[in-house]
Amino acid sequence: MKTIEDVVLLAKRLLAEHGGLEPTLLIEGSAGSRAFPLPDAEEAIKFSLLEALGFALARENRIGELRQLFLVAEGWRSHRPHVPGLPMTQPKHAPDRVDVPMVAHRREPEGTTAMVLSDVVRDGSGEPAALKTGAQPGDGTDVVASPPLDAIVRGFRRGRADTPDRIRHEPNDPDAWVCRCGNTPATAGFRPCDRRGNAVAPTAADWPEPLYRCDRCGRIVDARTLIVVGRRCTEEDPA
Repeated sequence: MKTIEDVVLLAKRLLAEHGGLEPTLLIEGSAGSRAFPLPDAEEAIKFSLLEALGFALARENRIGELRQLFLVAEGWRSHRPHVPGLPMTQPKHAPDRVDVPMVAHRREPEGTTAMVLSDVVRDGSGEPAALKTGAQPGDGTDVVASPPLDAIVRGFRRGRADTPDRIRHEPNDPDAWVCRCGNTPATAGFRPCDRRGNAVAPTAADWPEPLYRCDRCGRIVDARTLIVVGRRCTEEDPA
């Protein structure tokens, strides 16, 4: 899994190659990762879109359980102090503005958020030459938050609450099952079973439904939908 230091280095490389950063979301789960552009919309619409993204990720179950999220973006700040009584100039319009790449990082299920801000140091030709990191949000008593990442997590949790327990399969291979416990056909495997989780012969008489038992955690899976319909009972399999 990536660390926030890895993503800061990625931001530095992208800045050197392209001269700027497009706001990007990196989302990692227990079974995969995805990258998405940050929606360019008014704040209320943007947060609604991000919640919808989190909900869709939970329902399609392509990344497994949510583990961590990153937001890579770029802003500005000004060295000019505010003079009381005079209107403030937005940092992006200030003549002495400094480009500030930002990486926000949220861990799940811990719910902790960290952030790294860096000043872009430019060379004589105006090209990005280095990133200078100073005091960071959260170094003192400040609470670090990232509303876009929070919105994705809200949507993901809602999607999980509305989704039946289900295993998944590897992309483009419907036979390569991956149980919620991480079991696959190549590890502990799955075996035909009845509704109680007892192993049965895969015949029409003994196996009227295409149910399989995970031989690691005991989940009983309907092969037609990959939905978990139960858990193995305690008695031993019949001989």
